[in-house]
Amino acid sequence: MIRAIHVCFAFAAITAFAAEARAADPMTKEQCLDAHSRGQTLRDSGKVSQARELFLRCAQSGCPSLIQGDCARFADEMTRTVPSVSFVARDARGNDVVDTIVFVDDVQVADRLDKGKSFDVDPGEHTIKFLHGDKKVEQKVVVHQGERERLVVGTFPDLGAPANGAVAPPSANEGETSPKDERPSRSVGPIVLAGAGAAALVTGGVIAIIGLNKVPSECSYWSKDCSAAPGSPVFKDASNGAKLVNVGVVVGSVGLAAIAGGLIWYFVGKPADAPKDERAHLTPWFDHRSGGVSWQGRF
Repeated sequence: MIRAIHVCFAFAAITAFAAEARAADPMTKEQCLDAHSRGQTLRDSGKVSQARELFLRCAQSGCPSLIQGDCARFADEMTRTVPSVSFVARDARGNDVVDTIVFVDDVQVADRLDKGKSFDVDPGEHTIKFLHGDKKVEQKVVVHQGERERLVVGTFPDLGAPANGAVAPPSANEGETSPKDERPSRSVGPIVLAGAGAAALVTGGVIAIIGLNKVPSECSYWSKDCSAAPGSPVFKDASNGAKLVNVGVVVGSVGLAAIAGGLIWYFVGKPADAPKDERAHLTPWFDHRSGGVSWQGRF
């Protein structure tokens, strides 16, 4: 019986040693050649992460030296060029949602985002899906060769929202209004007054010129003399022309005063949005003898 037990123990030890020896056996030459060939095919098709795994396998010391050297060099190149991404899930308030499952092209890569790990992916377009309970957020990203630690953020807009219709606290910039235009508001009164004055000035000038043309050549408006015989109709024509000139001068003078008043009102007067008792009031006036502009207000 004792001998039988010793035989059983010896057989178990031999079996375990054989299994460990097989696990430690290096790759065969055929396996090295296959990994070397398939790795290059995957690399050329853009699947650099899978190619890198194969190159790491055929770079071990058990492979022929030529293949081993190629695979080590290729693996180093893939390590430098293979892109990597990391994932973050957040709610509507920007808080991290670590209890989230992540899929890349329908392949699960993470069941919880609390370790901050990055994952190697192939260059190109990928569909990233975040799952939190029954909530799903999906987006497409394009990862470029050599891009490392690309951060992909999945935001669940219906998580973290205020309950019972409560209003969320305003953000730092919420509630701020654009700067108010500080330029004073000017009344249109000065512009209207100056425009009317310009029209009166032009009208008065035209009337004065017509009056001067009506004064006969025998008479002079400026010296008030006429070299005509007494009772000649020339005197009447000269009188009518002089009256027109006088009217034109008065109208033009009123227009000139209105222009000056409008300019003063515009540049010196209080803005239209100033308190009523501080606003300037400019009022034109005239009678049968003269005219002018009256000014009221505080500066």
